[in-house]
Amino acid sequence: QFNLNKEIDKLIKDFKSNDWVVVLKAKKNLENLESKALHELIDLLEDESVNKLENTGDLIYPGADKFFGHGQIINYDIDKISIRAGWLIEEMTFQNFGYSGIHIQENRIIDYIKFNFPEYYNNSSNRENLENSSTIEKRTLIRKLSYDNVIDWWKKESKNWSRLDALLDALNSTDEKRQVKALFYLRNGTSKCTGLNKNVY
Repeated sequence: QFNLNKEIDKLIKDFKSNDWVVVLKAKKNLENLESKALHELIDLLEDESVNKLENTGDLIYPGADKFFGHGQIINYDIDKISIRAGWLIEEMTFQNFGYSGIHIQENRIIDYIKFNFPEYYNNSSNRENLENSSTIEKRTLIRKLSYDNVIDWWKKESKNWSRLDALLDALNSTDEKRQVKALFYLRNGTSKCTGLNKNVY
């Protein structure tokens, strides 16, 4: 257990790096740990620090300085450590907690909240606050609601969660983002998913 904790601490430190190559390697190794690293990643959702990425090549993401017209697209502002953690948690669990909507175009924010956080939006007083909120306040709200989603989910799932069950659940869900994450993993994923073999596939 001591060695595992040390390994997780090292991977979390690398995952917070400003070197994209180091971050990607840490991401895969954290995914390989499946449920063993989730608690630490959830703690990272409260990390307010920003670490501007370097060596990103042709990566396209909200914080990118240059666009090459091609490359991997990540719809999360992964310069911000809390959002980087949200991105990895959603990738690992095939969930859609809401983190990808924090940096959506300004004219789509209210619709995003309406469809992704209906419980919040359907409260008339919340809706009124939303109409009077600035863009920054709306983005902050999405981040808070996404965080609350993770915490509520982990309270229910922490004892029995497995990545294979999460994959099957995503494939069977009606959430398009979850289905896409699961299908993309089945096609291109190289990180561990215990129990996923040819028969299950």
